[in-house]
Amino acid sequence: MTYKQLVLSKLKKFGEDYLDEPKVGMKTLRFVNLSYQRWALQELMTQIIESPEPPSIVVEKFCKTMDELSTVDNKNSFIFSIAYDIGLCAVDVLNDDYSYLEGE
Repeated sequence: MTYKQLVLSKLKKFGEDYLDEPKVGMKTLRFVNLSYQRWALQELMTQIIESPEPPSIVVEKFCKTMDELSTVDNKNSFIFSIAYDIGLCAVDVLNDDYSYLEGE
């Protein structure tokens, strides 16, 4: 298994373990949050697959881009701030640090 495959496997497992599927009947904000989180994780994984750069660099660039996009326009800032948070979670996943999930 390559390092890239290992990273993708860890990120996929993170998504399966910690990001619930949005479901009909959920409160709107919860549904939107989960939808954006899952989109962001999928987008990050796609960027890792398509990039020739090491996954850690891709994640760093993803975080920077999402942080910048979250400040461009109030209408779209929410989705990009959630994507930024998912990027930070990905950094923790790469470092095998899940301590922020304790107690959830």
